[in-house]
Amino acid sequence: MPSTWTAKGVLAFLVAREEEFRAAQRAKKGMKRFFKRTNTAFFDQWEDQDNEEYEDPKPLLTKSGKISKRARQPQPQVVKKFVTTEEWKKDREKNVTTLVREFVLSITGRIS
Repeated sequence: MPSTWTAKGVLAFLVAREEEFRAAQRAKKGMKRFFKRTNTAFFDQWEDQDNEEYEDPKPLLTKSGKISKRARQPQPQVVKKFVTTEEWKKDREKNVTTLVREFVLSITGRIS
């Protein structure tokens, strides 16, 4: 489920909300409330863009555990810095929704 901006801890953050997401889907209501709570919790944990930490991608290895010379190796992540915290929050609110959908799709194979 990696996304182009996913900071350390975001996957665990989403996994913790999986059941709440599924319950809102099953009830066929409450999705707006779910995303509002999720965004609030996200911004409680990552208050501004300076709080986001990123890991460099791990190199692709051969079966023997050596760095592959044939495979195209992942490049370090280029993280966009926003001019204001408000711009960053607006971008992250949009992307949290996308991440939740990608996450659900990755674990279920479908989005209800």
